[in-house]
Amino acid sequence: MIAVLTASYVQAQVNFGVRAGLNYSNKIFFVPAGAASMSTEMKPGFQAGIIAESNTTDITSFMQSGLLFVSQECKFKDGSLLGYSNETLNMTYLRLPLNYVYKKDLSGIKLLLQGGINLDFALSCKINGEKRGEKIEEKVDFGNTMMSRIESGVGVGAGLQFGNFQAVLEYNFGYNWGKSDSKIMMFNNGPAFNISYLFGK
Repeated sequence: MIAVLTASYVQAQVNFGVRAGLNYSNKIFFVPAGAASMSTEMKPGFQAGIIAESNTTDITSFMQSGLLFVSQECKFKDGSLLGYSNETLNMTYLRLPLNYVYKKDLSGIKLLLQGGINLDFALSCKINGEKRGEKIEEKVDFGNTMMSRIESGVGVGAGLQFGNFQAVLEYNFGYNWGKSDSKIMMFNNGPAFNISYLFGK
């Protein structure tokens, strides 16, 4: 499927643009052995970057985000990673989304329906918490934890296009490719709202 979409992308005309938006992320740490799993509460984050869109017909297009910087934050509600109270997890990523978008013209306004995959590379991970009333911040060393810098997932969304502007509400679900010997799996999911502007349309 990716090969077919990539071939269509190469042959079609490409329009570049910029994108910015807000997200809410929730991370679930699941222990298959039966120990208590840890879940989090969503907190707001943001994403911004460049995109490229190639039109294949008048109602469909293949969209590929060249590069997005994504910041996500969540608060632990069941358990903690380091044993502190009021722990929050802050992560930043570089994201490469690959989406197929269906467009339907509605008298000058276009309805957008999209679905695809995401590939994320974690740039940083910080855990903030409290211990005996003292605020603590620790940077996570990916080489010494069960978490990996690599995450992949799927996303679906819907929105509207007004001229060169697109407004899309999407939902993403991802999986962190932790160490092969790790017994803990981390899932990442949550909604996001993006506004994009395409040049040259």
